[in-house]
Amino acid sequence: MNAPSERLWAPAPFERLRAARAIGPEQLQQATMSLLAGCPSSAWPYGCSTSINPWVVFLGVSPGTSPEAGDTNFVTRRGAPPTAGCAPASMVYSDSKGFFERLRDLTTALIRAEVGQAMDVSDALSLSGIMNLDCGASGDARNVTVDEAFARWSVDVAIRRLRPRYVVGAGLSGFLREPKHAWLRELLSSYVGAAFMPGRAPASVPFEGYTKKQYVFRAWPLRNGGVSPQHLIILPQHPSRAPLTSPAIWGDAVRECVAFARTL
Repeated sequence: MNAPSERLWAPAPFERLRAARAIGPEQLQQATMSLLAGCPSSAWPYGCSTSINPWVVFLGVSPGTSPEAGDTNFVTRRGAPPTAGCAPASMVYSDSKGFFERLRDLTTALIRAEVGQAMDVSDALSLSGIMNLDCGASGDARNVTVDEAFARWSVDVAIRRLRPRYVVGAGLSGFLREPKHAWLRELLSSYVGAAFMPGRAPASVPFEGYTKKQYVFRAWPLRNGGVSPQHLIILPQHPSRAPLTSPAIWGDAVRECVAFARTL
């Protein structure tokens, strides 16, 4: 069996997409097993939904609890393995809070900023994914007790094995500051190559689309990841929480995040 081509992780979105659509089922299975290595679960876990070579990976705390209408088994069903050349299940899902719709907006904007409008939405979403620090569904990160072994696996997959250009933290800012998560800050330090401090980043800009409270976009270069350049960007607020639930404010957040990313 031939190993997956390194072109899967090329430094250009269109090249990644072409490479993903050129691999066969056996190569996809081989890539999936490589990603799954070290996971506490023997099967691909729920809440981690990605293509094998995303340009953008979102990193969250846990899967949410806001299913679309009629979805009654969202907590009990198994995870869907990585895709190649097509969008992963989560990125075409329509949850009741609009979380994944907002992720689709930001994914498409980040990729089109790189390649222009020539890439359509479905192709952009084929280069996306989301990983979570825990696979238990929860609507509030404060109620999540993270399985450390699972989180270590998930972070490594998100950064080093999937090799995205951007890892975008969604709802991580406050979570990472909690004293009990010092081990997680230490883990991120190993990828950043310096002490990771959630409130202090090498690059940051204020969110100007909302001024009633001070919100900031922050970014860290990932020096021990899977590709270079590679950055961790932490959003100023969870996309499913105010003020980012406002369409106008979210639109501003997308524009400002993309402009910030282009400076990195």
